[in-house]
Amino acid sequence: MQYKEITFGENENQITVTLLDETMGQGLIGMISSPMFKENIGIVIVEDSESTDYDYACLGCGENGIAPRVAMTEKIYNELKQEKSFAKVILLHEIGHYFHSDVGNNEDNSDERRRQFVIRNEACPKEIKADAFAVQYLGKTAVVAGLRELQRRILVDYADYDKESVQITIKEIDIRISHIERKDNL
Repeated sequence: MQYKEITFGENENQITVTLLDETMGQGLIGMISSPMFKENIGIVIVEDSESTDYDYACLGCGENGIAPRVAMTEKIYNELKQEKSFAKVILLHEIGHYFHSDVGNNEDNSDERRRQFVIRNEACPKEIKADAFAVQYLGKTAVVAGLRELQRRILVDYADYDKESVQITIKEIDIRISHIERKDNL
């Protein structure tokens, strides 16, 4: 089986991402491993818009928190194999959610809850922590550029979607970017 490995970090903080050329079944197409994690994290391609609750990628798991996985679109996966910066930001952000034990903890993900954070000119704390994790591996400049690309894609991909929801999402990302740019310790 053909595969590619990408590594981030060093020693006990190293993260190894193994990307396969074809799925092993049920969309499994890669693996994330690190001495920091108690288990490997699967990478799964899910394209069925009826069964997904994300736009580009998300962290998920089975019942009782078992079998963690980063689900993503095939487009993002292919960009990751090409080592494009945007895809790396998306992946490391999702790994950050795993690192901070956000898997199966979705109370802050409801549209209304996120809208309330944005109205207060805040972003969900777990999004800020996941961004900070990505910054540790990619640097501020790369993560900010990735978030700006995310905004651009949202504006293009959801041009015909509910304008208020799109604007809330764009503003949330602006808040996250501002938070990264303000922090000296990131």
